[in-house]
Amino acid sequence: MAGTPNSSSSVPACSEECPHAHLFEPTFTATVVAAGVGAGTPTGRVTFAFVGGTPSVMATLSGGLATVTHTYTTTTGGPFTVTATYSGDTSFTASTGTDTQT
Repeated sequence: MAGTPNSSSSVPACSEECPHAHLFEPTFTATVVAAGVGAGTPTGRVTFAFVGGTPSVMATLSGGLATVTHTYTTTTGGPFTVTATYSGDTSFTASTGTDTQT
């Protein structure tokens, strides 16, 4: 719940590029953690939004992690930005993080 001590969260969005040079399919992982010690593990979903009109993708948290693989149709025009938005749950507030894939 909003306003509960130690109930906020943070969402850094990280990416790892596919090892195949001819593919541009990075994997993005959002890590949602409690701001305070002993506050528990956030649950719920993270929505990954990509630039360029690509539909957003939703992933369910498991142990505080949500992961998706995204296929880019081009490698030109970058860097590419991805935004991960945690929707919050009954104990943790919503939060957002952004990463740039180069």
